[in-house]
Amino acid sequence: MKNFVGWVFTGRSKKKAFLKEKGKTSSSLPPLIERILLRRGIALGDFDSFLNPKVEELLSFEKWESLNKGIDLIKGAIKDKKVIHIHSDYDVDGITSLSMLGGAIKFLGGSFSYSISNRFKDGYGVPLDIFENFNLNNKKILISLDCGTNSMEIQEKAKKEGLNFLIIDHHSPLFEIDKDIFCCNTHLKDCPIEFKNFSTAGIIFKFVEGLYKSFGKNFPFNSYVRLASLGLAQDITEMVGENRSIVFIGLNEIPKTKNIFLKGLLKSSGLEGKKLTSDHLYYRLGPRLNAPGRMKDGTFLVDLFLFPEEEKVKRGLEKIESLNRLRQVTQEKVYEEALEKIKDEKVIICYNPQWHLGVLGLVASKLVQEQGRISIVLSKNKDLIKGSGRSVEDVSLIEILEKAKEHLENYGGHGAACGLSLKESNYLSFLEEMKKIMENYPMEEKNKIEIEEELDFKDLIELKDFLEKLEPYGNKNPKPIFMTHNVNLYEEPMILKNGAYLLKFLQGNIILKGIGFDLDKFNFKENFSLVYYPEFYNGNVSLRFLGIFDK
Repeated sequence: MKNFVGWVFTGRSKKKAFLKEKGKTSSSLPPLIERILLRRGIALGDFDSFLNPKVEELLSFEKWESLNKGIDLIKGAIKDKKVIHIHSDYDVDGITSLSMLGGAIKFLGGSFSYSISNRFKDGYGVPLDIFENFNLNNKKILISLDCGTNSMEIQEKAKKEGLNFLIIDHHSPLFEIDKDIFCCNTHLKDCPIEFKNFSTAGIIFKFVEGLYKSFGKNFPFNSYVRLASLGLAQDITEMVGENRSIVFIGLNEIPKTKNIFLKGLLKSSGLEGKKLTSDHLYYRLGPRLNAPGRMKDGTFLVDLFLFPEEEKVKRGLEKIESLNRLRQVTQEKVYEEALEKIKDEKVIICYNPQWHLGVLGLVASKLVQEQGRISIVLSKNKDLIKGSGRSVEDVSLIEILEKAKEHLENYGGHGAACGLSLKESNYLSFLEEMKKIMENYPMEEKNKIEIEEELDFKDLIELKDFLEKLEPYGNKNPKPIFMTHNVNLYEEPMILKNGAYLLKFLQGNIILKGIGFDLDKFNFKENFSLVYYPEFYNGNVSLRFLGIFDK
């Protein structure tokens, strides 16, 4: 029976960063943990701050001039009782950013109105009709969160109307921002922060801290780090540096929340009273918060975060669960149909005008995971083809689309993810152009699983406290995948209700439990080489079965 192909031993690779650090004085960490950190580009001197992030070691944004100007603008508006309107994108990054900023303005004595882009009516970005819908004029202030950097028409109209327009965003700029527009974006040249890969929630976290300090108020760090960690984790940001520190702290703080909406969300996600991991953010909390914006409209979520009332929260949670179930069914249907359209090319581009716009990015992500290729999934909205793309590691999708922009009406995003739109008449030429562009890029090996180290169960158990500290996982900090030789099944696998199997693996005299899927793909002969990543809960180790290594 054929088992997984494409195994790659990163533990045997000779990366420059690893070799550069190898000759230096060793830390007090076990050698295997050192090697894992070095492969992730973590210098010896940064080991402790990576494994044990501390609040006092977080970066200061005080020297970022644009951020300080934005803080002064909002401080002045609050003191002068000016009307502030906040508009955000519809995803978790946008919603948590709006909730953080709105909560701060409210606490500091200001007032605000807000709106969220509707995926189906507005698409991505700040809609032009926002001026009329909210009676915006030169006596008011407009703030856009997680969008606005590339909204040229809005920027031009705000300047013409004499409206103060503040953009707080993390998407790559496609043109130069007018000097009369306030823009806080780490990718702009004026940003002195060396670490650039924040999501908007990360920037807002720093912005709100500065806003509190400007009023001489203590910053309620724990309340805001909970929302910041949710936004950062869901936006495919690099889980290293400041991002990792914020999410690390947030994972410990979210279960302590007194916000009845967030408490209810934990309960409906099956996480009440549990120690949280990054997977809980990615696959339990995040998808639920994203579901309303994906399937219908997510505006009501901000109201639940900022003005939680028991009955309103109860109805809101029921709505979230219903929309998330609809999202799951819709996503699986589109994914199965997309699989039928895949061709043996370096880039996957799938189009069906009937597909639901809200799940295209999720389907693209799954295609990347399963196929190891850049994936763009498209549908139709009104008179344009619209969709989302996801990239493979170390390939910037936004740079690729820049080369194909003559075929597009609009596009935006960052290296890992993008949104795009084009006329149907340009679809075939876009396909051909993408094929030409991708000729210069290597094709990832399908089903590639990178094995970090070979490890016995005895050593795994001894190292569990160190391995657990590698959380939170994510982009640039993947879960370490291990291989253990001479393993046998201790007893027959037990099928669970969700299609998974409960497994018990034996090596020597040690038995470890595990969870696996699609066991019919694998041949469990005697003394096989098991490939897995470890999971930890309440001091115990379990295994997530990935496959059997065939030499």
